[in-house]
Amino acid sequence: MNKGICQLPQCLKCHWFLLMIQVFLNYQNDGIYIHVLGRRIVIKMPKDQVDTNFMLTLRYAKWDPRGFCCLVPNFANNIENIKSYFGNRITLFEIQDQISIGNIPNRTISKNEVLAIKTVAGRVKIIFGFH
Repeated sequence: MNKGICQLPQCLKCHWFLLMIQVFLNYQNDGIYIHVLGRRIVIKMPKDQVDTNFMLTLRYAKWDPRGFCCLVPNFANNIENIKSYFGNRITLFEIQDQISIGNIPNRTISKNEVLAIKTVAGRVKIIFGFH
């Protein structure tokens, strides 16, 4: 099993990467493209020092080298700040629905069992039965 290839068809990391590819496939270097994907705001824009300085003022904004875009968390009033700053320079503004994983079965754990779940963030959640 390759560590770089995801074996799950509903993996959120793979889904996120495929959405980014789909979103910016037709990107032209002439405007500002903003996509709201769940809890993230993805901004693709031409290189400009003034715009870059504005993006640095947003809390927890970071550059994604894989997608050549800026990622901003979707909380507080980040969307309103971004819309008011860029104004009529926005070429495309799109809000996508939340990603649904589907039905996850309920599991019961007996006294001598441990359930370990690897989260999308790379952490391990451990659930164990007691009593």
